[in-house]
Amino acid sequence: ILHRGEIRKGDEIVISTVNGAICTHVKGLFSPRGMSEMRDAGDRWDDTDAAFSAAGIKISAPSLEGVLVGTTLRVVDSLESRQEAIELADGEASLSIVLEEEGVCIKSDTVGGLEALAKELGEKSVSIREASIGKVSRRDIRSAEASSDPLFRVIMAFNTEILPEAKEELEKSELGAMHIGSEIIYRILEEHEEWVEKRKIELEEERREKVVYPGRIIILPDHTFRVSKPAVVGVRVIAGRIHVGQGLLKEGKRIGRIKSIRSGQESMKETHQGSEVAVSIEGVTVGRQISEGDALLVDVPESHARKLRKMEMSATEKEVFDELLAIHRREDHFWGR
Repeated sequence: ILHRGEIRKGDEIVISTVNGAICTHVKGLFSPRGMSEMRDAGDRWDDTDAAFSAAGIKISAPSLEGVLVGTTLRVVDSLESRQEAIELADGEASLSIVLEEEGVCIKSDTVGGLEALAKELGEKSVSIREASIGKVSRRDIRSAEASSDPLFRVIMAFNTEILPEAKEELEKSELGAMHIGSEIIYRILEEHEEWVEKRKIELEEERREKVVYPGRIIILPDHTFRVSKPAVVGVRVIAGRIHVGQGLLKEGKRIGRIKSIRSGQESMKETHQGSEVAVSIEGVTVGRQISEGDALLVDVPESHARKLRKMEMSATEKEVFDELLAIHRREDHFWGR
C-alpha cells in the first residue's frame, strides 16, 4: 500500500528481509485495473510508470526473496536517504522478541502479528525459543521436536498456514510435536493451555506405565489344565517376553488375553524367552480357538508400540514386533507411529 509520496519504475528502494535491509530497484509497477480492489484484482493489473498515494500497487524487483510482510518500503534518492532508510529497515528486521534457550516456536504472517503473539505469551510467562515470519514448514516441525521439554514441542501460528509437507511431518512425529493455528490470538492461547494440561496428564501416565514387550508362545502338548473359563495351559516362551494383561493373536486375529502367569506355586507378572509356565487365558476354549501345539503372538498396546520403536529390543523381540506392526497396519496404516 503506497500511503505517502510516489514511486516510479527505476526508483531505488530499501526493504526489510529476514537477513536485514537490502537495496534494489523497481523493475515493474502495476495498478489494479478499473475499480478493482488490490486483493481481488486477480490478473487484472495495468502496467504503469508511476503511482501516487494513496494506492494499492504491485511491484516487481530483483532480490525480493525473504521480504518481511508488514514492514516498510522506502524510496531513496541520495546517499544520505539510503543510509537512513537502511538503518530504519534494519531496525524493523530485528524482532523485539526475547528468545530463550527453551520455549515454544511461534509463527505469523507479519512482524506485527508475531510481536503481538509474543507479547500475550510473555504475559502468561510462556517462554519462546524461536520466532519467524511465514508459513509453518517442515523445518519448523523438526525445530519444535528438538526441544528437550515435551511441553515446548509446539508451534503456535497466528494468521498463517501450515504447508502440506509440514502436515505430513507432523503426522509422522514420534516426539509429540503439536501445531496450533488460528486467526485469533486468544484462541491460540486457549488451545495451548488445553494442550499443555492434556499433555501433562499423558506424560504422567507414560511415566507410570510399564512398557510391555512383544513375544511368541507355543502351547505345550499334554499340558491342558483347564479347557475354559479361563483356559489354563502350559506354554513355552519361544521369543520375547509375556506380561499379564497382554492380548493374544492367532493367525493375525485377537483370540483372548493372559489373565495370570504361574511357575509352580509362584505367581508372576512377567516372564522371558526360554521359560515354561502355566498361563490362564480369558476368552478362549481349548479345542476351539486354541489347541495344543499352537504358536501364538503376544500383542502390545499401540501406545507401547510407539515407545518400543525408540527402545532397544532383542533380535527375537524385534522380529515379533515387526510381525505385529504388519498385522495391525493392514487396518490402520499409521498404527504404532
